[in-house]
Formats: sequence, C-alpha cells, structure tokens
Amino acid sequence: MTLPPKFNASHAVPKFEELKTAPNVIDIYLDYTCPFSAKFFINWYENLYPKLKTDFDSKVQVVFHNYVQVWHPTSNLVHEAGLVVAQLDPESFLDVSYHLFKNIAQFYDTATADLTRNQIYEKIFDSVIAATKPKYTREQFLEKLTINTKVAEDSNSGNAASNDLKVFTRIGRQNGVHVTPTVFFNGFRDTSIESSTPISVIEEKIKALL
Repeated sequence: MTLPPKFNASHAVPKFEELKTAPNVIDIYLDYTCPFSAKFFINWYENLYPKLKTDFDSKVQVVFHNYVQVWHPTSNLVHEAGLVVAQLDPESFLDVSYHLFKNIAQFYDTATADLTRNQIYEKIFDSVIAATKPKYTREQFLEKLTINTKVAEDSNSGNAASNDLKVFTRIGRQNGVHVTPTVFFNGFRDTSIESSTPISVIEEKIKALL
C-alpha cells in the first residue's frame, strides 16, 4: 500500500513532479516521542535530505510515515499535531518535524503527565511550532485539534487529524512495522538500518538502487 497522493506535498522528498524518473522509494517509519526516531531523523534531515536533489539527481524519494508507538501516550497527540501542520502548510511539515524531534524531551511522560490533552496541543504550538514562524495562527492550529468538552452528548469522534493518522497506522500495520525507526527500500524492509547507521552507509545503499 503506497502513500496517498495528498501527502506528497508534505511527506515526500523530492515531490512526484520533481522526480527525474519513476522513483526508487525509501519509506521511513518514525515516532515523534521515540528517542531513536529523533536521532535517526535529525541525522537524515541534516545530512541526507539536502543530497536527494543534488547528489542523487531526484531519482530516489524518501517518504516520512507518522507511526505512533502506543507505549508513548503523548505520541498520538504529537502526531496529530504534525498531521495538522501537513494540512495547514504542507511545505513546512518536514521542518516542523525536525523541530519536534529536536525538542522531543518536552513531550516525554514526565513532561506531560500533569497536562490535559488540549493543554498538550497548546504546548506543542507554544514551545515548538511558534518558533518556526508558521504561516497559520495559533487559533487555526488549535481549532483543528482541540477537543470540545462542552458538547450536549458524549463524543469519541476525534479531531481533524484522526483520519489521516488512521491512514498511516493502517499502512504500518499492513507492512508489519513494530519498532521505530523502520526503513523500507522499494517495499522491502532493511533490518540493518538503525538510528546510528552512518549516512555514508545509506548513500551506498541508494547508489545500489540507481
């Protein structure tokens, strides 16, 4: 199951229209509150992503998959926030993801245990997203996430990010993803890649695809 086209603008580098040939695809499954995912993505974002259009001539595409690890309770909320960013300003999604990973400890259990769900959404914007100078307002961001507790009847319908998160969860479960990070090259899982794998090793694997 491939990523729905609507996520191309936010989750894929290069985008479909920038590719020189039919893409070789690297799918990366990451959790915003997983320290190993943070180490992995920060390294890839800083040292591999800039080379995708230059050294590899837009012939390989890296696709980010939001994948919640359920033993990190706050993870679901941070991923909802990331997916709302993808809705409001797709071009900024990967940059915001980078900053979320750089500030990962702010969303650990000990930092959020006494906060409500809605307060955590506010914390995400105020402590991370605001510093990225978003094109949308705090109110627009929170409107898509905040759960209204003053409704006439009990509701369990989620928020504007729920359906998108379901899509990524289904893809990951279908592909048997458990741990994060998990990496697939053209649909085949590469179990040799870990958070500490040097970019030089990834580059050699990419060259073997081209």
